[in-house]
Parts: sequence; C-alpha cells; structure tokens
Amino acid sequence: MNKLHGTIPSTFAKGCALKNLNLNSNHLEGPLAPSITICKDLQVLDVGNNMINDSFPYWIEALSELQVLVLRSSKFHGYIKNFKGMINIFDDGQGVRYMGE
Repeated sequence: MNKLHGTIPSTFAKGCALKNLNLNSNHLEGPLAPSITICKDLQVLDVGNNMINDSFPYWIEALSELQVLVLRSSKFHGYIKNFKGMINIFDDGQGVRYMGE
C-alpha cells in the first residue's frame, strides 16, 4: 500500500512501456481511463482494493498482452465479455482455468 489518494490519470503517454501497473490497496477513485490501452505491453493491471466506481472497462480487450487483471473489492458493474486468453487462478482448490471455460 502506497497510501495514494485521488484518481488514476485520464491520459497515458504515447509509447508507454509499462508491463506491470500495480495500484492495489490505495484510496483511488473515479474511472479507469481507456487511454491505458496505449500501454500495449501491459501484462499486469491491478487496481483492486480501491474505491473505483465505474462500469466494467469494455476496452480492456484491446490490451492483447494482458495476463493478470485484478479488480477485487472495487465497485465495477456491467457486462463482462469472454476473455479467452486470460486465466483465473482460483483460491477454492479448483486450480487454473481459462476465463472462457
């Protein structure tokens, strides 16, 4: 926890080379900006345990390298598409499954 407060920036720089964006367990609020898709190499996006209140980010499928998406304990709502390339690691002993299963 970094104790960050406020909103996640609404714009990301062209040529963004981020591979891991971990903002878990802060006090961030507001929406996730679609401009994060500029970060084409992003593999991990963790915004869990914040106060984000937004519809599920429909644009997330544009992040073709994304392998880990953590939205836990935030207030996302709306339709979630079928993410065939992503896996889910369950804590319930069921192991690893592709999100589309």
